Amino acid sequence: MRHFIPKPRVSYVYDTMSTIDLRESNGDLSINRIADLFGLNQADFIIDDSTQNVLLYFERVALLRNLFENDDEFRKWLRCPNPAFNDTTPLELLLQDDKLQSMADAVDDILTGNLM
Repeated sequence: MRHFIPKPRVSYVYDTMSTIDLRESNGDLSINRIADLFGLNQADFIIDDSTQNVLLYFERVALLRNLFENDDEFRKWLRCPNPAFNDTTPLELLLQDDKLQSMADAVDDILTGNLM
């Protein structure tokens, strides 16, 4: 898995309180909590020194759950083929190393209304 620090393409203030439940008491993102939110297993993540950087992409996408009625609806969106992503599911894109940045950027665009 290729690892680099995600940077949002757009400037807006992240509502860090909306993802506080995805963090451990020391501030690190929790693999278990993110896996649970996204309906994944911890085994779906490669655990190494750069795991926190990869989890930052998932945290950015998790911000989108605020637009849904509940986390179950968010998980449904993750698993539905989406015409905006060439009928690929958002979750499939997130699980491709080379698509993490573009998926997080797409969520930034959705959240800011910067849609083309």
